[in-house]
Amino acid sequence: MSILTINLNLQPEYKELLDDFIKFTSILIILHILLSLSTGKDPTDLGLIGELFNNDFITIFIYLVISFYIYHMIVKKLITIT
Repeated sequence: MSILTINLNLQPEYKELLDDFIKFTSILIILHILLSLSTGKDPTDLGLIGELFNNDFITIFIYLVISFYIYHMIVKKLITIT
């Protein structure tokens, strides 16, 4: 049961491709929103280089995990492609 059901009569491999597109797009948008709301840093200075497992890396990792959870717990249940 979902709020939005899209019936496109696609072959299974195209349905999977569209599902993956929606998954990665929603995860990236959620990650971008979380990063934008939490840091006032320059987007090019995310701290992904330098020390191993620095604070910026841990923050991005946690936000990425949250984004995956939001996709699987909310977005996946809102949109169904058949």
